[in-house]
Amino acid sequence: MKKFNFVIDVMHNGPMERMEDWVHEDFLFFKEYGMQDRDEWMDEIQLLVESEWKFNDPKLLVENEDVLVFSHIVNDGNLKYRVTAVNFLKDGQTWRLSTHRTLIEG
Repeated sequence: MKKFNFVIDVMHNGPMERMEDWVHEDFLFFKEYGMQDRDEWMDEIQLLVESEWKFNDPKLLVENEDVLVFSHIVNDGNLKYRVTAVNFLKDGQTWRLSTHRTLIEG
């Protein structure tokens, strides 16, 4: 739970400089609709932290020396999604990240 707790704490409390140490220099983020490199992803996360965005109901699914997998809930208008994030780790840092959104029924 060490890395999971770290990610939640940084996203909820900052500062973003702590996140920079967590993100590998060769980081890539794969989304359903595109891909971001380290700098693009860090810029997006910076905006979230500054907007005081918070994870809604985060749940740790798996954490070991190779992977961190967790889920959280996102409300998008009248729709509600469970987002699952899979972080592959390298040198103790997030190296590859992919997310998937699943519509939650009523």
